[in-house]
Amino acid sequence: MTFMDLVVLGNVNASGSTEYFKKQAISDARFGVGDREKYLKQAYEFADAVKVDVKGQDTAALILQNRLVQYFENLGTRTREPIYMNLIGLPGVGKTAMLSKLQQLDFPVAHYDAQNFEIDSNAFVLSVYQKIERANRSKAPLILVIEEVDKVPEISGNMEKTSGVIGAINQILSDGILSYNGSTVEAHNVMVLTTMNFSPTEMERFTEEVLDKRKSFYDFTIDDMQKFNDWIKSTASAKYKILSNLFRSNTVRRMAPFTVIMQPLLEDTYREIISRVVSEAIERNTDGKNISKRVEIEVDQTVIDFLYMKTVYAPSGAGETVLRADGIIDQLISFAIKAKGGSGRDFVDRPRSAKISIDVSTGKANIMVTSYVFRHSKLEPLESFKVQADFDGSSGLFLPPKELAVEKPTYIQATLHAQTAKAITQRETMQFRYPQRKKATIGLRSSLEVHLLGQGAAIDLIESEMNKYMALSKPTSKEPMFKVLSGFPGIGKSEIVKLTASHLKLPVVKVNIQGFVSDNPKSVEDFVATINNEIKRQQRAINEAEGKFIFLLEEVDKAYEITPKGDLVGRPVMAIVKDLLNDGKVEISGQSAIGTPSRQSLDISHAFTFVTMNFSVDRFGFTADPRMTTVEDVIGAWKKLNSSVAGIKQLLGSQV
Repeated sequence: MTFMDLVVLGNVNASGSTEYFKKQAISDARFGVGDREKYLKQAYEFADAVKVDVKGQDTAALILQNRLVQYFENLGTRTREPIYMNLIGLPGVGKTAMLSKLQQLDFPVAHYDAQNFEIDSNAFVLSVYQKIERANRSKAPLILVIEEVDKVPEISGNMEKTSGVIGAINQILSDGILSYNGSTVEAHNVMVLTTMNFSPTEMERFTEEVLDKRKSFYDFTIDDMQKFNDWIKSTASAKYKILSNLFRSNTVRRMAPFTVIMQPLLEDTYREIISRVVSEAIERNTDGKNISKRVEIEVDQTVIDFLYMKTVYAPSGAGETVLRADGIIDQLISFAIKAKGGSGRDFVDRPRSAKISIDVSTGKANIMVTSYVFRHSKLEPLESFKVQADFDGSSGLFLPPKELAVEKPTYIQATLHAQTAKAITQRETMQFRYPQRKKATIGLRSSLEVHLLGQGAAIDLIESEMNKYMALSKPTSKEPMFKVLSGFPGIGKSEIVKLTASHLKLPVVKVNIQGFVSDNPKSVEDFVATINNEIKRQQRAINEAEGKFIFLLEEVDKAYEITPKGDLVGRPVMAIVKDLLNDGKVEISGQSAIGTPSRQSLDISHAFTFVTMNFSVDRFGFTADPRMTTVEDVIGAWKKLNSSVAGIKQLLGSQV
C-alpha cells in the first residue's frame, strides 16, 4: 500500500494505534462494490461508445472518459472540490450528443439547461440542492450536466451582472458545498459538466483579424471553421480570453483549467457521418430474415459526394447533415425498392438488387435494378432495368420517377448470399412484403395532393418522415422525430399536419405558443401544464394508436427572441421548446398553489412533432398591409429564400 492509497481518516483500535483505510475500501463501504464497479466499467468504455454516434471528437471524448474514471475511482473519498469539465465549441459539433451518451449508458445524471433558469435562478439552486442532498442521503453518485452556461453570463457588453446559476456552480467548484435558504449541503462527491458556445464577440474578432472582413457566422465555410479553430487555439491563454468575455475573473479562474475546446467538423468527418447515415438507411430499409424479402442495395462513391455537396452546411453542424442526408438516401432506396421494370409486368414483389449512383454535376440519380426469380429452388436474374430521378434544389429532394409501384415494400433483407432455398408462392411473398400493420402510410400522398396544391416538396418530405415514424415498432426513438414547417401565412402549414394525422388515424395534441411568450416564469409552467392536460384528454386515442400521436406546436415565430431591429427579447418558453425538440422531454421547477416548491415533467418523445412558423412580410421589405402584397412579391421572396441555405438561416436567426 502506497501513501497515495491512504486518506486522512482512521479508527483508533483497542491498542491505541490508528488504523488507516484504503480509498477503495471507503468508497466500497459508502457506495457499494457492485454499483461502483458497474460505473467504472462503463467509464472505461465511454470514449469507444461516443465514437459510434459522435464523429470527430475523439480527443474530447477521451478526456471526458478520464474524468469519469477519476470520479468513480475516488467516489466517496474526495474532501476537495468536485471533478469538473467544461466543453466549449461551435454549434453542432457534438457537445450535447456526447453528454447525452451519459444518460444512454445509465450514468446517474441530473440534466439542466441553464437558459431555463435565466430569470428564476432560485429554482435551479433549489433543484440542484435537492438532487445533491438526495444523493448524499442514499450514498449514490451524481453527475450534474448543465448546458449552455454562456446563456447566463456575468458580463454582457460592458456591464456586469449577477447570475444565480453561475454563482451556484462557483460555490460547488470552489468550496465543495451548495447553500440554499440558510441550509448547506456537501457537494464534494458530485461531478459537474458544463457546456457553452463561442460568444458572438469571438466570432466578430476572428472575422476582422483573420478574414479581414466582417462575415456572418451563417456564411462560414468549413475552411473558415478550421481557420477559427487554429486561431482560437493559437495561444495558451485562449481559453481564458474566451471565458473572460462572459464571466468574472474568479469564475474564469475556476473554469478555464478544466475547459476543453472541441474540434470543428471538417470534410473528412462529414463524409464519415454521411457514410454511416447511408449504411443505417440501407439496414433500416432492408431489414428482415425471410428469403422472400431479399433486396440488396449498393451505393457508389458518387452518392457520398453528392450528399456531401447538398447536405453539409457548416454553421449547422452534424445535426442538419444527418437529417437531410437521411431523407435523401431513404428516398432513393424507396425508389429502388418500388421501381417497376420495362417488361410490362410489375415484379416489385420479387427479390431484387439495386445499385445507386448520382451524376454530381447534373443531380440525376441512376438506379440499376435487377429482379430475381426462383427457378428449380435457385435464385436467378429475371430482368435488369434503369430508373432515373432528378434532384429538385428547392425542396432538397429527388422528384419521384413515374416507374414506381403504388405500394412500398417494407422490412427487406440486405443480402443475396444464399443461392438455394425452398421455393415460395407469390402470395407468401406479398404477405411478407406488405404486412398489414405497415400499410398506414399508403395513399397519404394522394390524400394530401387532393387538398393541398403547389406543396409537392412538403408532401414528399412528410411522406418520407411519416413512413419512418409509423414503421417504428415502439413509439420511441433515440432522438425525437420532428419537422419545422415554415413559410408565408395561409399556404397550408397547419392543414397539411391535420390531413396527415387524419389519414394515419393519429390523435393531434395542438398548442399555439402565442399564449406563452411572456417573460414571466409562470408562462413556462402554464405551457408545460397545457400540453400535459391535452395529452391526458386524448390518452385513450393515443393508446389506441399504440402510443403514437402528433404534437403540433403552432406559430413559434410569435415567440421571437430577436426583434426586427436586432434587440434581444427574453423568451423562457423557447428554452423548453429546444429541450423538447432535442430530448423529447423536459422537467421544470415551480410553485404549487400553496406556495411550496413543485416539479413538472413533460414527455413527448413518443410523438412526431410538427412546428409551424410564419415568415414576417416586413423581413422582405413588403408593405405593412398584407392586402397590398402581390403574388410576385411572395414568389420573389420565396426564390430568394431558396437560393441558399445561408439565407434561410439568417432569416431564422433574425427571428428565433
